[in-house]
Amino acid sequence: MSCRTAFKFRGMFTDDFENFDKVNASDTRRSLPRFQGEHLINNQHLTSALKACADGKNITTAQLALAWVLARGENIIPIPGTKKRKYLEQNANALDVILSEGEILEIESIIAKYPNTGDRYGEAALKMVNN
Repeated sequence: MSCRTAFKFRGMFTDDFENFDKVNASDTRRSLPRFQGEHLINNQHLTSALKACADGKNITTAQLALAWVLARGENIIPIPGTKKRKYLEQNANALDVILSEGEILEIESIIAKYPNTGDRYGEAALKMVNN
């Protein structure tokens, strides 16, 4: 199985996400349901908790997410997207991250506590998506 992205959150796992209020008003993410209201608050809690785990391992939140997907099995391959070489290198370094069983359980506990909420697209955009 290949996953285009394990966590397709449009930058939620970047260090900038905690300061989402500073995101430009014209940014597309402002129109997406998962970046609005209580969905935004829940997803900020999710990313904050995962960031704390990542900080404990001295890695980025994106690296933690990729390492978690890689730990799911040999037949699951994440395909992360990036626009900058430095993030490509960070993503590649996730191959070196080894998660203990306890760390995997902690990540899964966080995901259960703060499940991703909010649709990926708004109603208008959903009409254009080929499901």
